[in-house]
Amino acid sequence: MAAVGKLLGAQVGDSIRCDGVWNTHRKFGRQFKVTACEVTIPQTDNGVIAWLSSRLPNVGRTRARALLDHCGGPAELWRTIEHEPLALAAVHGITTERAEAIAESYRAFRDERDSVIRFRGWGMTQNQVARMLAVWGADSESNLRDNPYSLAEVVPGFGFLRADAIANRMGIPRDNTGRIECGLRHTMTQATGHGHCYVATGKLVKIAAEKVLRLDAAIVAKHLAIMRGRGEFVQHGARTFTRRLDRNEQRCADMIRALLEQRGDA
Repeated sequence: MAAVGKLLGAQVGDSIRCDGVWNTHRKFGRQFKVTACEVTIPQTDNGVIAWLSSRLPNVGRTRARALLDHCGGPAELWRTIEHEPLALAAVHGITTERAEAIAESYRAFRDERDSVIRFRGWGMTQNQVARMLAVWGADSESNLRDNPYSLAEVVPGFGFLRADAIANRMGIPRDNTGRIECGLRHTMTQATGHGHCYVATGKLVKIAAEKVLRLDAAIVAKHLAIMRGRGEFVQHGARTFTRRLDRNEQRCADMIRALLEQRGDA
């Protein structure tokens, strides 16, 4: 069977459970298009040997077979690695240090697998998880827990709405600071994307509060003032600019002034 798609975390020897659909490729024939993939611990002798020899340090196929025979089968081997790893040192060629390294590698795999399961449980698609891992790698879960809205700022393919849906599944409250600030950035980005150089401050607060964040306008206005205080937004009169657009407008004004002064000198 040919399976196509992103197989997150899968390596040679892994057992995987895939969700998807069958289709027929013009060149390659019948294929299973994977929409979701979960790496699992193999439960057959051949699968266990392939997994151990490809994943664990200083374990080839011969030593993997010895470990499997010593424990009496896959289920007892996984239990021993997880709960009594030093018992593996009874196998010829497995030192205490190697037994500890095997257990550490197994825990790293288990943590990685469990993290991916949590990401999917928080509503992330296979492609979204892949993009996040490409940017954050092993720090993905800690970064996500610290501030899921940083997805919209750092990881390609995410915006406020997608990050907000994930944060909601994670149980992040609606008045979370990261959410409000990301919502204000999103509101400004939408406006500048339509060609506006600024947004009237009252209008910015109203749109962000009512249409984006669904929060009291006073709370949104408070956070906008904090963001202005650290220079992320700039206010001139009743108008709010992003710092970048304010700087660009000022630069344009300076250039025009310089040209007029040169014309006057001529």
